[in-house]
Amino acid sequence: MDIKLINHARYLKFLLFTYFFLLIGCSSRSSDVLVAPENFHQVSAQVYRSGQPTHGEMKWLELQGIKTIINLRQYHSDNDDVEGTQLKIFQVRMNANNITNSDVIEVLRKINSTSEPVLVHCWHGSDRTGAIIAMYRLVFEDWTKEQAIAELRKKEYGYHETFFPNIIQYIEEVDISAIKQQVFSHHTDKK
Repeated sequence: MDIKLINHARYLKFLLFTYFFLLIGCSSRSSDVLVAPENFHQVSAQVYRSGQPTHGEMKWLELQGIKTIINLRQYHSDNDDVEGTQLKIFQVRMNANNITNSDVIEVLRKINSTSEPVLVHCWHGSDRTGAIIAMYRLVFEDWTKEQAIAELRKKEYGYHETFFPNIIQYIEEVDISAIKQQVFSHHTDKK
C-alpha cells in the first residue's frame, strides 16, 4: 500500500510540474514566432499600429508588406528586432507624460514622406501610439477632435487615460492648422 501511495504522489508531482511548465511556455511570447504583434490594427491603407513587435513579429510585419517601422519608445531600439529583415526603422523618443508638437510633427512628417506601408508602435501600442494615430486622423483625414478622442478611448486600443490624461488634453488644445502647416510645408517628396 505504501508503494501505491508513493507512486501516486510521484505521478501527481509529475502532472503538477508538467502543468506548470506548460503554463509558462504558453504565457510567454516567443521572439521568433511569425504572428501579428500585440494590439495590431490597420489604421488606413498605408498606416498600422501596434505594441512592441518581437523579432519574429517584425518578420511577420515585413511579410504583410510593411516597409517602415516608427518606434515611439524612449529607451528601446528596434535595431536587434529588425535584424534579418529589410524593414527601415525610424525612432522618435516620445514621453507619454509630455506629448509635444515637435514629436508629433516629426512622426507625421515621416508618415507623409513615404508612399510605403508604415507601422507606428510604442511599448503597448496604446498611449504614445494612440496620440500619434489621433493626430494622424486629425491632420491627414480631417477627423474632428471628438472623433479622434473617441477612437483613442476605444477599449481595444488600451489607452491608459488614468495615467495619461494629458494626451486628451493635448488633442483638445492643439492647433491642428499649425500642425498641418508644419507637416505639409516640410519636404514632401515620397521616398
